[in-house]
Amino acid sequence: MRTPREEVPVDNRSEAPTSSESSPGFRVGNSIRPAFGGKGDEGNLPLLGQLSATVLITCVLVIVVVAPAFAYSHDAAKQYAYQWALSYNVDFVHFSSDCANFVSQCLYAGSYPFTGAFNNNNSSWWYNWPGYPYVGSSDTWRLAANLRQFLVADYPGGWLWFEYHGVAPPQSMNLWAGDVVFYDFDANDIPDHAALKVGEGYDPNSWPSGSLVDAHNNNRYRAIWHLRPYNNYQLAHRYWGYHVDTAN
Repeated sequence: MRTPREEVPVDNRSEAPTSSESSPGFRVGNSIRPAFGGKGDEGNLPLLGQLSATVLITCVLVIVVVAPAFAYSHDAAKQYAYQWALSYNVDFVHFSSDCANFVSQCLYAGSYPFTGAFNNNNSSWWYNWPGYPYVGSSDTWRLAANLRQFLVADYPGGWLWFEYHGVAPPQSMNLWAGDVVFYDFDANDIPDHAALKVGEGYDPNSWPSGSLVDAHNNNRYRAIWHLRPYNNYQLAHRYWGYHVDTAN
């Protein structure tokens, strides 16, 4: 589990005086001695100024170290979907129900990291964990319902962007290319299909224009996202759209 990003507080204290004339001190004869042990007569910062500068430099260094790098690449996931939407990558097992397996491959190509080695719960997501002579995968990798639960359970995971139930969805939806759509076709409120959004435009195999997805099972390349033309013009019972956080 990755820890959330933390904001580093900025030191807003004013800088300490830089010369003995403006520094607090005590008088010895006709000269002012710094109260904090600095070399005021030589023009150096008093100790308080040195400490403030050290704190400021430390804060800057901490900001550089802890600032998270964006890891998940929506574009890389989309490009993988384009490459393999109509065929199969031999580096992965091809399942008879392959939709979630395909979407998981896309997420992995976008650098979504494996987690929960060899565990098989909704907080784990992996395929053939590197370094082990074992070929297998978590349920969250290959089953649509479990993949959705993983995106909910993982941090930062995926964020529910929309849900349509009992209404005709619009032709376009506001997910990013590289985000995930889930479908419930048999009205039990459990996803039984998954696809990856890849962009906007015209479906090359049917009339609609709008948001487009790639998917496996019946392999689809740039298909209209609600898949209505491919299901005897019947809408799914429910649709879920999840935005995959770039901080994964």
